[in-house]
Amino acid sequence: MYSTRVAALRGTRGSSHSPRSGSSCKLGGDHGGGSFKLSLQIANTNHPNALNNTIPICMFNEKDSPANLHTALGRYATQIKELQESTWQGKSMRIFLFGDYEFQTVNYGLSGSAGVRPCLHCHCQKRDMATTQDNRPADDKQPRTLATLEQDYAGFTTAGGQLSKAKQHRNVIRPVLLPVDVDNVIIPVLHLDLGIYTWMFEALMKDLQELDRKLAAQGTAATTDPTTFEKLCKLHEELRTEQVAINNATVQQHAIEQQLQFVALHVQQRPEQDVLQLIAHLQQAYQSSAATLQERNLSKDRLQDEVSKLSGSKDFNGPCSASVEPILQQHKIERQVYHGGAFIGNHVHRALQPTVVTAITHAHVTVVQERCPQLLGEARHVAQRYEAMMSSYAACRKTFSICQAVTNDELDTLGTEIVRFLEMCRREIVARNLGHITPKLHLLEEHTVPMMRKLGVGLGLLAEQGAESLHSSLNTLNAIYKNIPGDLARLKTVADQHLLTTTKEASTLQPRKRKAAEQS
Repeated sequence: MYSTRVAALRGTRGSSHSPRSGSSCKLGGDHGGGSFKLSLQIANTNHPNALNNTIPICMFNEKDSPANLHTALGRYATQIKELQESTWQGKSMRIFLFGDYEFQTVNYGLSGSAGVRPCLHCHCQKRDMATTQDNRPADDKQPRTLATLEQDYAGFTTAGGQLSKAKQHRNVIRPVLLPVDVDNVIIPVLHLDLGIYTWMFEALMKDLQELDRKLAAQGTAATTDPTTFEKLCKLHEELRTEQVAINNATVQQHAIEQQLQFVALHVQQRPEQDVLQLIAHLQQAYQSSAATLQERNLSKDRLQDEVSKLSGSKDFNGPCSASVEPILQQHKIERQVYHGGAFIGNHVHRALQPTVVTAITHAHVTVVQERCPQLLGEARHVAQRYEAMMSSYAACRKTFSICQAVTNDELDTLGTEIVRFLEMCRREIVARNLGHITPKLHLLEEHTVPMMRKLGVGLGLLAEQGAESLHSSLNTLNAIYKNIPGDLARLKTVADQHLLTTTKEASTLQPRKRKAAEQS
């Protein structure tokens, strides 16, 4: 398939924007539109993320759980090994893996971003991400490889395969599915944007809520009763705490479910007694997690009822917090209801435009100026703090998300800006207990510049944009062929039609549409 596809793209092969060394292709997966797609792209072209260069090679209408991915992708492991060891026209073959961070961690057997060692590229512990690399233990700096992943998984299974002991084996709890070298796993640019911008925005909202509390103390908030407003602020703090606990319990429960499914797939590979003990342990952990989740949800409902009684609405915001929403609506920036209020990828790009950054970070200043001028200095300080931080990140992404070659001078400038950005994050957010350094911030700080320096190109060239655009195309085809009976037949028709409409050679074989005059 690779040779056939490269031959079809012969006219654009060898682009100056291509990654260094050899012939390259991209392999990656993403779930969207109700189905998972594993797609292949040729990297040595001018437009590797184009839809006509994105070939779905595996599709299924289910969630991308570890058990489902193991069933669907396990068949490709041998082919990938052979492809990585092969050459094409005398050039060595190089395969890159793209996809969101959840797909990447599942592919390499990690327990996920909530683990003690969540980074796919190194052994850094989550607690040590708060410090700079120079202050971390030596083991944190060691890179992950296919060999270390295999070794850690062997240790995990030998120790009984209990999730509670995953941290003792660097959070490797499953075998590698697609054995692409870890050095060739591309940092997910779109999901980096989503995670980091949402993180900054949530910290901004916490600062605005603190301003609302101070306005209430002055009797100038939305309510004339400062005591009531203070109670509402405390209730919202408790609600945030409960929501964090609910999210953690949900992640833990989801991980246990996935591990139970995975054990069921490999039941014949272990002694019966070991399997029974492991299942009993997982069931006990699941019951404990379910009880915790139920308790937290009941507590959340109780708190929301108290908020509703005091404010007349479960979604209470003070005037400063509420000032941001009209700006988001004006620029058509939406937050997702069912994903923790996260933003949409394209909307983050819009939100990081200089004028929009200024509008969002300064919206509350006018409110404070009208209601309580003595707090104007603090309000302006909050605005300047987040405008500088968001502008710094926008400058970083302008370089690392490009789809062309980068020079050493550009990478040096990027490295300096990333250091500046992380210094602001630690000083203005982490030190003030408004957030912690997340795995995505760690990826930006420690692995972005080294990866770009090795590749010689921006990460946008090899990232997940092409797979994201595939969802929209296939959803359109699904709507056209929705009346075909049978899920498998319909899925096959959609995949075949996508190949026909996006392959240049196939499109030339389609009959030419005759004009009305010719038909007569």
